[in-house]
Amino acid sequence: MSVRSAMILTAGFGTRMAPFDTYYAKPALPVVGLAMLERIIVTLRDQGVERVVLNLHHQGQQIRDFLGDGRDLGLTLRYLYEEHILGTGGGLRNASALLAGETFLLVNGDILFELDLPLLEREHLASGAAITLVVRKDPQMQCYGTLRLDSGHRVVGFLGHGIPDGEPFMFTGIHLLEASVLDALPPGPSCIVRDFYLPHFEELSIHAHVLPEDHWFDLGTASRWFRLNLELLQKGRFLPPATRAAHDARQHALVVHPTELPLGVSLQDCIIGRGVRFCGPALFERVLVLDHTVVHPAEYRDGVLCPHGWFPTSNFHA
Repeated sequence: MSVRSAMILTAGFGTRMAPFDTYYAKPALPVVGLAMLERIIVTLRDQGVERVVLNLHHQGQQIRDFLGDGRDLGLTLRYLYEEHILGTGGGLRNASALLAGETFLLVNGDILFELDLPLLEREHLASGAAITLVVRKDPQMQCYGTLRLDSGHRVVGFLGHGIPDGEPFMFTGIHLLEASVLDALPPGPSCIVRDFYLPHFEELSIHAHVLPEDHWFDLGTASRWFRLNLELLQKGRFLPPATRAAHDARQHALVVHPTELPLGVSLQDCIIGRGVRFCGPALFERVLVLDHTVVHPAEYRDGVLCPHGWFPTSNFHA
C-alpha cells in the first residue's frame, strides 16, 4: 500500500481567527514565513502524496487563487466549494468521487505537523482496520477530547464512551482511511467524529498511530497562531529554506524574500513577510508583518501589522 491521495479540510468560517477572518482565509495565513496550507501540502507531497482535495467556503477563492492547480507545488489540487458548510463528515462524503477506490489521508487545515507516513501506512495495514487516527499525548487533551487506547493501540474509549481505564491520548485531526468509509458516512452535513466515529467506534475497530508530542501544533485561534509563530522562530524550527528567507538567529528575526530591510529598521522576535515596503525607520518587537504591507515609521510591539492595519495581541481570539 502507498498513500497517494489526501483531503485537507479548509471549509470553516474562520471566526476563531478574529480579527483576521475578515480579510484572510485561515489556512492562507503564514506560519514562520510560509502559508500554513502550503506547509501541510508540502509535508504530504514529501511523503509521497500526489493528489489533494480541498473543500472551500469562507474566503475560498483566496485559497484557490493562492495555490492554483498545485503544479507549482509538485502535485495536483482539486477544489470543492460548499455553499453551505457540510462539516468534516459531510465534506468528506461530498468528495467521495475524487477519493473512491483508494486509501487516503484526511487532514485538518489549521494544524502544523511532522509525520512519518510510511510508518503510519505499515501500522494501518498491520492493524486490519479501515480507520487509523493519529493521536498524541497532551497535557490539555481534555480541551480537545480524550481517546483511550489498549496496549495494541486499538481505540477502546472515545470521548467518555467505552472503556474508561485505557491510556489517554488526544486526536490530532489526521486520519488514514480506507475507501469503504466513504459509503458508511451519514448523508448530509455531519461531524465525522461525533456523528460517525463516536456512535460506531466499537464496531468500527479504530486503530491509533501515536505521534511524538513535539510533532504537532494547533493553529486554530489567532492567539495560538501568533504565539506559535514566535515560539517556532525562537527554536529555529520549520524555517523556510535559505532561498526563500533570511534568518537572524541572534535577533530571532526572519525576513521573507524579496523583502529587504533598509537602514533604521530594528527587529527582535519578528517575522517580516514578502513584498513589505518600509517608508522610514521602524522598531519591531514580537511582531508579525504580513505580505505586501506598507510600514510607516513607528514603534510596533506585540501584534500583527498587515495591509489592513495594526492589530495588537490584546484584540486576538484566545
